[in-house]
Amino acid sequence: MIQVVFQGGNEEYDLDEANAQMSCKIDFINSQICNELKTVVSEWYDALPNNSGDHKIIKFILKNKVKFQNFILLSFLTAGTLLVNYLFSIFYKAQIDFLPTDNNHKLFLFLTSSIVVLFMFYQIGSLYSDRMMRKQIGRLRRNPIFEFTKGDKNKFADVAKENKKHLVGLFKTILIGISINGLSALVGFILGKLIE
Repeated sequence: MIQVVFQGGNEEYDLDEANAQMSCKIDFINSQICNELKTVVSEWYDALPNNSGDHKIIKFILKNKVKFQNFILLSFLTAGTLLVNYLFSIFYKAQIDFLPTDNNHKLFLFLTSSIVVLFMFYQIGSLYSDRMMRKQIGRLRRNPIFEFTKGDKNKFADVAKENKKHLVGLFKTILIGISINGLSALVGFILGKLIE
């Protein structure tokens, strides 16, 4: 645009061409070729808005991928907290020989050992959420720029197939992240019943 202004474009269409998003300039004398090229460009331009209408969920996931990662990490931390709560009631009531008999010492011993359990759950959650980011969210792809040729349509089908596979894997990962809380509570409950 600045170049047209400084060079002093004499013709009005130079300014319009520089300002336009897309321009098609045909310098052929043959009207048949001219019409075919206009048709090709207009079909291509009309196909551009339709390229990603069915990828709203992928846009949402890519926009909020850090939130998904933090959700998995938080889920593992709450699972660790649930397990620590079950273990606290077990160790506080139990009369085990190697545990101190004083309740304050038991509480201190339990608090210091629970840090290790929570750290293990944090590390597992961090590894699992990083794996989710690399193997599932990181591999989600958007459609090619336009759907115009048969190759583009085939590429659309390939991208849709790949994305479906990764979305199913992402759903399973989130489901496992949520169910780890129930599994942790179940393990704590079973340990409580075994020690009683």
